[in-house]
Amino acid sequence: MTTPSPLAALGLLVASIALVVLFTMRLRLHAFLALVLAALATGWGIVLCTPSGERARAWAWPLEHLSRSLGETAGKVALLLAFASVIAACLEESGAAERLVEASLRLLPSRSAALALLAATYFVSIPIFVDSLYMLLLPLARALSRRPGQNLLSSTMAVGIAGMVTHCLVAPHPGPAAMADALGLELSMTMFRGLAFGMAPALLSWWIVVRWRAGEFASASGSVENEAPRERDFPAPSLTLSLLPIALPLLLMALGPFAAMAKANSPTARALLSIVVLLGNRYLALLVGVAAACWLLLRSRGRGALATLVGSALERAGLVILITSAGGALGEMLNATGFGAWLGTLLAGRGSLALVVSSWACAALFRLAQGSATVAMLSTSSLVAPLLEQTQVDRFALFSAIAFGSMIWPWMNDSAFWVFRAFSRFDERQCLRSLSVALSLASVLGLLESLWFASF
Repeated sequence: MTTPSPLAALGLLVASIALVVLFTMRLRLHAFLALVLAALATGWGIVLCTPSGERARAWAWPLEHLSRSLGETAGKVALLLAFASVIAACLEESGAAERLVEASLRLLPSRSAALALLAATYFVSIPIFVDSLYMLLLPLARALSRRPGQNLLSSTMAVGIAGMVTHCLVAPHPGPAAMADALGLELSMTMFRGLAFGMAPALLSWWIVVRWRAGEFASASGSVENEAPRERDFPAPSLTLSLLPIALPLLLMALGPFAAMAKANSPTARALLSIVVLLGNRYLALLVGVAAACWLLLRSRGRGALATLVGSALERAGLVILITSAGGALGEMLNATGFGAWLGTLLAGRGSLALVVSSWACAALFRLAQGSATVAMLSTSSLVAPLLEQTQVDRFALFSAIAFGSMIWPWMNDSAFWVFRAFSRFDERQCLRSLSVALSLASVLGLLESLWFASF
């Protein structure tokens, strides 16, 4: 297939973004169909750029390339997303997620309750999709704002910021998981570094917005009704048991690389190290977390509830897998335009920091245009992945720059924006002046952090 000229490649990139916006915002098509149609349109645009003598045999190429790319992306993320969905559903339904939040609130003085909620959300959100997290924890945030010394803005921003930062930076969320594979990074390494990298931007953006906008939301804090978490007819699991579905996979994935590097002299020690290495595999580690989460729900709700919940969790995961895979396929189709190679030529000799900034800007453009942070991460990582061999840039610096770029300014084309609005009970203007501002601050702070990391 003939690669389009740089100008044509840029035109196809702009056209593909415009089509996604048209399909999702104006025609209200489902995200999966919008991404598939945009990818096909981009592919046929590539065909139109080929010599006329080759076109007759090339019209079917976009269909084959789309199918192959979609399948490859699904193969990389399907198990991760399915396992994470089951863990999240079991944590929510068993009461374990609320137990973790309540325990965090008890660790700090009451005047620091919102800060404790920020820390708890940051940890609890590792396996929970951001939409579900907002549904689960924003009612708790509203209830927390009734405590002396607390306000509605600080508690809701704690959930809103922490949930989106981990959604963009930490696997097994779909964007970071697929992006780690595209950039050739070890998944467990991106999880721990992502958690570390997200802390400062999340904390600083939360502090700035709460201090800056507190006066505007004083009346909203006074209007909070007596809201409480839903009543359960069964006891929530203990704190130790509630930690298991999240802590076990993290611990196993952390131990796996160390066991792989360790040396053993005796057969018994070598066998033990082999077992630890196996358990540290990302898929098996998450499967252990699934087993722990299912056991928590089984002991409190029984087999019938477990079977129903797992089925619904997998149904939801299937939809997320399809959308994520379609986003990856669109990214691969854009990569076939040659835009990434043209970008590499443009940035040649300008240093690795220029690529970091360009990657952040590209992810931000995708995010603003079509709303999905996951699609922004997948599309951008597909474009910049071919440039890795041409530069000496640190791959995690690119990973973090793309992740932070994809969280900038959520607005009306982002489904998580509407979930946040519904469960925080802010109006659209309040959401834009709080959550959108806070995540844009986190995005810029994260870019600075990525540039600092890339400079070493």
